[in-house]
Amino acid sequence: PGAPQLSALREVVPELEAKRLYRGRGGEAVRAAACRFVECASRSHAILPLPVASQVRLLDALDGMLVHPNETVRGAAVPALGALLQHHLPSGAHGPSARLRARVVDRYLDVLATTA
Repeated sequence: PGAPQLSALREVVPELEAKRLYRGRGGEAVRAAACRFVECASRSHAILPLPVASQVRLLDALDGMLVHPNETVRGAAVPALGALLQHHLPSGAHGPSARLRARVVDRYLDVLATTA
């Protein structure tokens, strides 16, 4: 794919949010589909590289879906988060960077601690 197509693919999830397609009838299906898109796009990282800003936007979107009341949405968000972290936010030889650890690891540990 060329640069315009790659740019359009990077904007799929932000456009869904901007058009408020997560709301109303079918919103949960759109959320689950967005999660699946993030998962597939992350696994194809060699074809669809994501700049840091796009990575953070997708991570923010997944954060909201991980706590969604619908179990299907939450279930779709988990593998999407795993793929995003594995392919776009990998840790180095000495573990994750301090910034990544604060954004992801510490945050989710806090969530688990408060919900357990």
